[in-house]
Amino acid sequence: MLYHFKDQNAEQHFEEAINDVFWRHQVEENDGFKYFGFAAREEPGVVDKINSILDPLDTELGTEDYVALYYTKPAKPDKIRRQMVLGRDNLVETEVESISFDSHRNSLTKLLDYDYVKAQPEPPKSKGR
Repeated sequence: MLYHFKDQNAEQHFEEAINDVFWRHQVEENDGFKYFGFAAREEPGVVDKINSILDPLDTELGTEDYVALYYTKPAKPDKIRRQMVLGRDNLVETEVESISFDSHRNSLTKLLDYDYVKAQPEPPKSKGR
């Protein structure tokens, strides 16, 4: 997933929420972009979870904000697909043009190939323990 929020509070809330909801995750930073990779099975369920995170932020979201979900299907693991959960396609395309296509694709591929279950077999302990 690749995202951008102009409002710092909205971005902080979003990051805290995705870290909690998608606890099996990995962050890849590339040329100022934060790629958030996570373990999930079905794309429609992921979109629903992301939308439920975005709903409370509705008043803080602007026209320059976006959330782009990148995923592959098991039958075609080399074909990376993108679904805009928030914002327009051209927002992401314009942002990503500032880095090389290969660099962008390498970051995506690294996170899509990452073994989240092996790296994080158990949920993190709650902060109160």
